Amino acid sequence: MIIQVYGNPAPQGSKKFMGTTKSGRGILVEANSRTTPWRADVMTAARAVLDHLGWPMPFDKAVVARMVFSFARPASVKRGKRPFCSVAPDLSKLVRATEDALTAAGVWADDALVVEYTRLAKTYVGEDPESLDRPGALIVVEQKCFVPLSNVVERLQLEAGANDIGSTGAGRDIPSP
Repeated sequence: MIIQVYGNPAPQGSKKFMGTTKSGRGILVEANSRTTPWRADVMTAARAVLDHLGWPMPFDKAVVARMVFSFARPASVKRGKRPFCSVAPDLSKLVRATEDALTAAGVWADDALVVEYTRLAKTYVGEDPESLDRPGALIVVEQKCFVPLSNVVERLQLEAGANDIGSTGAGRDIPSP
């Protein structure tokens, strides 16, 4: 599943305590006012993709994800001065806000299902092969496939055998399972 989100990526940071309700529960709000609009942008884009794909059920098994956040380069910052988007917000906090929004949108049952990231990046718009043409994020989510270890060992043995043609094969021995 590929989701393109347009908007200004915002981190999920701390919560601000606003008091208590009549029942005694704490009222917490996002400390960063840009987080709520970003999460809404992610949820809208994710739901549109889910509707288009006809997948009403969220992922409920392990997933692999990829997130590339695109930011506008400030006019005052030239590429030679700062070639990478190495300023705030923190990448981990961007991921946290985006994961929570994907959970709320119904992409996956719980963000704990993410067992691997193939790439996490902050880029400037148009300066990376996976950056968008304006601020936002490219998100890719796939079901994690289980490959039994015996299949991996067998494939490695086959590859090692193919590589041994015309060579001594030194250092390529793979023990049998």
